[in-house]
Amino acid sequence: MVGTIETLGEKGIKDEIAGTGLKKFFLTLQTGSDSTNPKVVGLTTALENLSKQQLTAAEIKAKFGEEGYNVASVLINEAEKVKYYTNAVTGTTVAIEQAITKSQTAAARRAQAKNELTEIGIELIDTLNPAIMGDMNLTTSWTKKLVTLLSWMNKNRTEVALCTSAIAIYTVAVNASVLADKAKNLWTGKVIVSVQKLYLLLRSNPWTALATVILAASVSLYKYATRTSEAEKASRQFRKELTQEQLEAGFLFDALKKANEGTDTRRKLIQTINEKYGQFLTNQLTEKSNWEEIDAALKQVNSSLETQIAMKIKTNAGSSITESYIDDVADKYESMRKIIAKRSSEDIANLYVSDLKALIQSGTKKAGDIYTELKGQYGNVLQYDGYKILLEIKKKTYEYHKEMAELDQKFAFMNPGGGGGGGGG
Repeated sequence: MVGTIETLGEKGIKDEIAGTGLKKFFLTLQTGSDSTNPKVVGLTTALENLSKQQLTAAEIKAKFGEEGYNVASVLINEAEKVKYYTNAVTGTTVAIEQAITKSQTAAARRAQAKNELTEIGIELIDTLNPAIMGDMNLTTSWTKKLVTLLSWMNKNRTEVALCTSAIAIYTVAVNASVLADKAKNLWTGKVIVSVQKLYLLLRSNPWTALATVILAASVSLYKYATRTSEAEKASRQFRKELTQEQLEAGFLFDALKKANEGTDTRRKLIQTINEKYGQFLTNQLTEKSNWEEIDAALKQVNSSLETQIAMKIKTNAGSSITESYIDDVADKYESMRKIIAKRSSEDIANLYVSDLKALIQSGTKKAGDIYTELKGQYGNVLQYDGYKILLEIKKKTYEYHKEMAELDQKFAFMNPGGGGGGGGG
């Protein structure tokens, strides 16, 4: 088993994928012919007999299924390497037994040391008992307060949630320099009643205020830390697809090199490779292709697969990021247009939004500068309610350009002089 795991690890097949594939591989062998059953003839002989069958990729997939295909292909093609690793760990049973004996001896010594430490500890506790009791009483008191706090938060979770929202809105408002308007929107209707009720409760238990602030900050930090950008998702998808495709190509080319000349198996493999990867090859393979030509063809295929997959995934990711950005700002532009139309006219509103889009997309001016420039052209048609929307659009646009730049960086290897191949990381 160690030999198979080491061999798979060399090919990049590890963890759950290796475990699932090995399970499927061995179950299939154990229910098949005795000549390929590891329990009957041993793993090394079973793999050698499988290798002699010269199964094609399609036959391997049919025999071992999707889950076992990659594992089976590697072990069949690398039977010698499995044998090498298996022999390398021969004799480890003796080493394990020696380790067990040493561990038992060490365990006995630890037990003795533990008893001695326990006696010393009892002595120390007796000496420090007065101070420790005082600290324990203080700890008990704080524990009771914590339990009370948690119980209160559970019973008043609505008010806690509203307070958390209030803190978040307040912070955004300060950063946006529109605190007065934020406060006006917040302290209305039902929120006023809930916050007033919360205030009375906080007076009776001030620790709740601190806990609420900590809770709100913790949630925000957690969301930020665990967020995965679209560019990073695209990079991971690229690496996954590229590995899968290159692994499959490698299996076919390895099988071709092992196939005897003039056999039907070799002809089928050449046909399969030319049909699947012919568009990537300068010269398609023939019956006369030697090992050097086969290796050169595989390099061409791997390089072309990298470019093709990278282009596809980067294009899809860029479209997804752009579509999300357009959805985010389209409604905001329309809300702003309606606000301006009420204070002026439809024509003015349309012109204002058109000029605003041009200034936003240029990316050279801050929100305040854009607001001032448009105010000089159209007058005071955009007040605080519209200015808040402008800030949101500016923020979304900044995030959009940042994510697109990250996507370009993840796939920089596609561009000449943009770094080495195999990137996407």
